[in-house]
Amino acid sequence: MLLAVFVLLFLSDVSAKPAKLRSKDSWDYFMFVQENPAGFCLTKAVGNCYYPPNVTDWIMHGLWPTKAGTIGPNFCDPSATFDPSALDGFLPQMVEKWDNLETDTDFYSFWKHEWLKHGTCASSIPAMSDEKGYFWTVLGIYDKFGFADILAKNGVKPSNNSLIPLEKFTAAFQNSVGVKPYLECMHSKELGSVIVQMSICLAKDYATPIDCSESSKTSCADQVYYAQSMYEVR
Repeated sequence: MLLAVFVLLFLSDVSAKPAKLRSKDSWDYFMFVQENPAGFCLTKAVGNCYYPPNVTDWIMHGLWPTKAGTIGPNFCDPSATFDPSALDGFLPQMVEKWDNLETDTDFYSFWKHEWLKHGTCASSIPAMSDEKGYFWTVLGIYDKFGFADILAKNGVKPSNNSLIPLEKFTAAFQNSVGVKPYLECMHSKELGSVIVQMSICLAKDYATPIDCSESSKTSCADQVYYAQSMYEVR
């Protein structure tokens, strides 16, 4: 089924902000970003999205150093390269928790993009000073902040049969981690506002959730479609 969608800028890791930065030292906090594979794939043309088998959770989009009121910093080391072998020791975990949903891209291309654009800007943090350290550290953050678990523990569960008030998502995160999430949706004529991505902001210790300028934003309607499966829709 082809859905009529308005593709949001976040798919290219960009928000509508007034300036861009490159310096790896000029940022204030992390944005920890996860995607709902079912929602994401529902809003893609048939055949252009990989829906992981037996998926039961949100998967990661990335951990992005962010300067309040700006885009980035991004691509902080123009000389940096991506070495796929750096992931060899934990590749199964990467596939499970940080998979590439785009079928028309190379297997490693998503991770390469995240490292070069965002990871190089986190290298001032000792645990993320190199490629292996960045990805391994972010996997640990995912284990601590699983969005599906946070939502489920607060009674917010995916459904292919009904819409859910947006305020329930906000309340779930405020109850569990003390901050508001940044929610992003795509819009289709068939389903309405489909939630595809959420973020929370973390302090530079990458363990402490904080409120940030993104927390008050959303591209979602008041009622959202939180997809349980891309194969069954209401």
